[in-house]
This record gives sequence, C-alpha cells and structure tokens, in this order.
Amino acid sequence: MFQSRNGNNQPSLFALNTRELALIAVFSALWISAQITLGPVIGQITNVHGVIQRFLGWFLMLIMAELTEKFGRVTLLSIIASLVTRIVRRTASLYPWVLASGYVLGGFIFDLLFFFPVLPLRNLKNEFNTRFLLIASLVSGLCVLVPYLAFQFYFLGFHVFILKTPVYVYAIVKGVSLNLLGTIVSMSIMPRLKNAITFKRDYWPYTRTGLFLRINNFRRLSQGVQIVLILNTTKGLTHFLAANVAFSIS
Repeated sequence: MFQSRNGNNQPSLFALNTRELALIAVFSALWISAQITLGPVIGQITNVHGVIQRFLGWFLMLIMAELTEKFGRVTLLSIIASLVTRIVRRTASLYPWVLASGYVLGGFIFDLLFFFPVLPLRNLKNEFNTRFLLIASLVSGLCVLVPYLAFQFYFLGFHVFILKTPVYVYAIVKGVSLNLLGTIVSMSIMPRLKNAITFKRDYWPYTRTGLFLRINNFRRLSQGVQIVLILNTTKGLTHFLAANVAFSIS
C-alpha cells in the first residue's frame, strides 16, 4: 500500500477531502487555460509545440504532490487537464487523444515514483533529493511518448517508422528537457510557496460551507499569484462555484 510522505496509509485513491479537491480544481484550471490560450501562441512564435503541457504540467504536478502528500492526486490532475483540453477544443480525430493519453500516463508514472515508499525522495535533512526528482521527471517524461510512438509505429509501419527516428529523437529530447525545466523551477519555489499558501473555512452568502484558498505573500514570490476558490459542500456534494486568479508582479 502506498503511503503519504507524512507516513499515513492511503485508504482510497478517490477519498478526496475539500482541500485536495480545491487544489486539483485550481491547478487543472491553470493548466487548461494556459494550454488553450498560451499554447498556440508559443507554438507559433517558437515553432515548438507542447511547451505548456511539458513545462507547466510538470511544474504543477510536483507542487500538487508536495502539497497533498497523497498518491493519486497528480494522476487526477493530469487526467482532468489532458481530457478537458481536448474536449474544449472539440477534437474529433484520434491523434490528439493519443497525445492526451500520453500525458495521463506521464502523470501517473510521476505520481507512482513520487510516492513509492522505498524511493529516496528526501535526504536526511528532509530536503528534496534533486537527483531522484530529476530522474522521476525524466522517466515520466519519456513515458509521455509511449502512446505517440505506438500510434506512429502502427500506422506508418516498421520501415517508415525507422526512417523517422531523427524526428522522434528530437521530440524526446525537447519534451524531456521541458519536463526537467518545469521540475527544477518547481523545486526552486516550493519552500516559499508552501509558506505562502493558506487554507481556511469560511461562510459565504450562497453556500452553507465554503473553502477559501488564497496564495498570498506576494513579496515572497518572484511573481505573486492570488487564487480564491469557493466550493459548495452542501449535502455532501462539492460544486465548483467561482474561481478568481489574479497576478501581481512584486
């Protein structure tokens, strides 16, 4: 059985509390909105596609794993972000869904490696084991391409697939490099981010029980981010009511 990083056993993958649900909702919204709005622009400017998926995705996955300290939350984040992005874009062809399955697989592998009990996530000083996290990012980034390569091999055949090997090598190097960059940036801001984020329960006019999530302390971050999320948990059901994301340069 997997354990959280505080040593508690995980009873169920789907036993989400309100705090975890809030984080998944906010991070999914950030990932999806960035992919839809910034992804095409960055792709046209740099002629490099998948920058948001690779960089921002692995950046958010490490933060999610560290803040929730439970297996399965990163997997849910990658599933929601990958599938909703394709749904919003109204993608009918098979190819984008193959790519989406690759990001889901990458998120699951990262989740698996991060919470596997015997792996050396931290050193004796309770600091991140940089080498291990980079290896986890590398392995999960490579797994993203498994569905894509299988798709190419099936439809192109062996000989054409071999001829396109340089293209695949470039895709592997580009994608994994962005994964590693996202992980490195995430590790660098993690201590400040954990000190800046706070949760508290409050009552709102239209909800019996609400959760108020705020990432504040702008001056402690290179780029301040303030997120307010209201969740309605009336009658045991959680409904996303409102989310406001504002950026402030300190």
